Amino acid sequence: LVLPWFGLPLYRVVGATDPYLSGSPVWAVVAILVLALTHGLIIYIIACQWQGWKKTGAVADGAPVVLAPGSRDVAPAMVGAGAGGLASEEVVALRQELQALRDEVRRLSSAEASSVRQAMREEIGALFA
Repeated sequence: LVLPWFGLPLYRVVGATDPYLSGSPVWAVVAILVLALTHGLIIYIIACQWQGWKKTGAVADGAPVVLAPGSRDVAPAMVGAGAGGLASEEVVALRQELQALRDEVRRLSSAEASSVRQAMREEIGALFA
């Protein structure tokens, strides 16, 4: 968070002519290098040190629950009575409702895409008419 601030040319003297390095002012080269090193550090941290996201809980039998990132399912820890958990019938109803919503979104997006295609055909036809 602090490293990109080192790319700011606070060391410049006001009114002085800037030296050039390969056709660019030195302050610009320094800023690009600092930002490139910062991005490299972020990439290294994500690629080599990231442990991933894991959420653990407990199921009724005591087995740990690990959800994968982007999981589309309901956590087993949410199922079961007590502690605000959902009953299995509720889970089935939620899954059915979710599937119905997904189908509706697909239908609406395909209808929207076809109306956009039709409008584009009309515009292109009007240009060449």
